[in-house]
Amino acid sequence: KQWYQRRVRGAGADAYSTLQQMRNNMGLNAAFLYTPIGKEREFEGIVDVLGARCVYFEGAAGESVVYKDLPTRWEGEIIERRNELIECLSNVDEELGERYL
Repeated sequence: KQWYQRRVRGAGADAYSTLQQMRNNMGLNAAFLYTPIGKEREFEGIVDVLGARCVYFEGAAGESVVYKDLPTRWEGEIIERRNELIECLSNVDEELGERYL
């Protein structure tokens, strides 16, 4: 199953908290495909965990999608998130998880 968090901006929008609730309260094998850059009112865009690049939505209504290289400060975080994703995949399909290793 695929879940997404609809609200990424504004008060109370916290993707990390949502992920923990999905794991703890719902018992789901959940991981990020995209991780947010900033939260609540400081939300700037997302990081593609598999593609290791940043995605920004620019323009008055976020209509322009801009891809940028991953800043060095994000490298450790994305490696960790990618490993979590591979672990979650391995829990469902060991052969699929091994393909990424």
